[in-house]
Amino acid sequence: MLKKQSHFSSVVKTTGSTFSTTPRFMPMVEPRRSWVRLSGNLGGNDRMWWFPPRSSGVVRGLMIRVCLGNILWKELRPSLKRLDMDYVDVIYCHRPDIYTPIEETVRAMNYVIDKGWAFYWGTSEWSAQQITEAWGIAERLDLVGPIVEQPEYNLLTRHKVESEYLPLYTNYGLGLTTWSPLASGVLTGKYSKGTVPPDSRFALENFKNLANRSLVDDVLKKVNGLKPIADELGVPLAQLAIAWCAANPNVSSVITGATKESQIQENMKALDVIPLLTPAVMEKIEAVVQSKPKRPDSYR
Repeated sequence: MLKKQSHFSSVVKTTGSTFSTTPRFMPMVEPRRSWVRLSGNLGGNDRMWWFPPRSSGVVRGLMIRVCLGNILWKELRPSLKRLDMDYVDVIYCHRPDIYTPIEETVRAMNYVIDKGWAFYWGTSEWSAQQITEAWGIAERLDLVGPIVEQPEYNLLTRHKVESEYLPLYTNYGLGLTTWSPLASGVLTGKYSKGTVPPDSRFALENFKNLANRSLVDDVLKKVNGLKPIADELGVPLAQLAIAWCAANPNVSSVITGATKESQIQENMKALDVIPLLTPAVMEKIEAVVQSKPKRPDSYR
């Protein structure tokens, strides 16, 4: 994860393959149980998603409410043990759960904080309305509200970060840990000719639909238009795209994914590109992508 200086500076998250010489940061995936772990995410924290088995015949919302305390108790402590840590800085509620009242989630996350398992909690892919509701509940009950949100953000996807969340930055001091800075690899330029390299993500069968949605003429035209800007700066297009995300003052950190160790090393060099993004360069980038969302109307 590419980090700028932030108040949750020791949080580290790596998606995709994890490369590390430190054994405690290597993924450990337990066998499937009645709850299925769909993803493990290792770094300074351990992220897990649970869903009831489809054959259980139990209403998902009811099952989650019944099992919430059980999950927190039985899964969080072993998760910390796998990480060889007593606590993490931030625990994320990954994706909103429409079956569970937000007040219950707020209370559950504060239970985790009270137990000393985390200092703060955050959200991932929540709407501004849901985050605002969570903060309203937290303030009413004198509890801790979410301090960070994890949205998708890149040169092609900008609405939440640059428009929807605008009031949250000043009202609640919300930080952002953004993901997909390269738009699933599209902004590396390796798909710019419309072809899919055999060793790329889009060559995988379960990514074919995403490839069809992503590799359209309008997107490829924008990617090709960004290449001369990267060449002028003397940097790879991928580093330019990541640096552009990190340069946003509301972005606290950027999650990057990789399938090769060399990609991780190259991605981290984006930190050196941020100072090169002068207002003139940013204007050139904007002229190419033309993806800046319209600011909400103000009637004041």
